[in-house]
Amino acid sequence: LVMNYDNEKFSDALTKIDKKKLLLLDFGKFDKDGYSYVCQDFDNGLYDALASIKSELNKYKKLVFVFNKLHKHPQSSKIAFSNFCLDNRFEFGILDEIQDKGVIHEDFFYLVIKQEDVVKIIKQGRTEDLKPGRDYGLLAYNENPFFEVIETGISSIGIDWQEMGRIAADFVLNNKAVQTYLPTVIKKRGSF
Repeated sequence: LVMNYDNEKFSDALTKIDKKKLLLLDFGKFDKDGYSYVCQDFDNGLYDALASIKSELNKYKKLVFVFNKLHKHPQSSKIAFSNFCLDNRFEFGILDEIQDKGVIHEDFFYLVIKQEDVVKIIKQGRTEDLKPGRDYGLLAYNENPFFEVIETGISSIGIDWQEMGRIAADFVLNNKAVQTYLPTVIKKRGSF
């Protein structure tokens, strides 16, 4: 089992491993011909997931993607986000980081990758008496149990990691080849 930590490029070192014994996980926007894989689609998956909540997004003045340029999250997600916003005529922006003040605005929607930025947004909102779901929208990448208990719940976007684990176990235990992308889904809670 290998998580190739570059979404765009297949590591040459992996060509030395027998294709029948290698399962690629998570990242994989490269030629995977002959390899088993269970990946997530950071482009169309993100676009389609946002489209599934388009009616809820209409109430926001601006959609903001908090995307730290140093993060390993695929850069192509920025393009998918921008395309979704342009196609649906949403005003939007992409932030590299959350500053200590002045970033959180009423009636804005924030899509956030890093959990640290989720905390910064909530803390900054509290200093201005703004709450997620009431005053601004918040959607965090990758489900986490603490999202259920923060405020009225933080909505999340991502794949079903347990399903990825189940498929990986089936590959290892039963030598079952697989080539699939898991759907990107949104777990709605009180944050938008």
